[in-house]
Amino acid sequence: MNKYGLTAVRAVELLRAGLSEPESAWKQAAKQMFPESESSRAKACPKTTFLGLCSAGLIEGVPRASEISGDDGLNANYARDAVELLRSEPNWAMEKAGDVWKEVMRRLGNAPTKRANGQMDVVLALWAAGMILR
Repeated sequence: MNKYGLTAVRAVELLRAGLSEPESAWKQAAKQMFPESESSRAKACPKTTFLGLCSAGLIEGVPRASEISGDDGLNANYARDAVELLRSEPNWAMEKAGDVWKEVMRRLGNAPTKRANGQMDVVLALWAAGMILR
């Protein structure tokens, strides 16, 4: 599990412990995980993937959050599609994040050159931790 996956797991723990806003939980978890790197803490793709899962009500024990939109909404969509992939074919959870990304892109009909940027690390970490509603 990479640091963005660990950040997502920690953010869920913070939400379950009483923090009410997913974005605040992400920021706090990212600060713990990346204390010396502002750019890593601010990286949008993993964060908006996490927020997208929260907005879809897909995190066990976490109330549905506000929807996100625009370019950030694309990562939310990729996250939801990845969850659907894992639900329909759980063996994908054993694959590398890059392979899951390619499969999600293939299923969406997107160009194979579209690059992953931590989105599937978040989804796979939360799935492995049993934090995504099955």
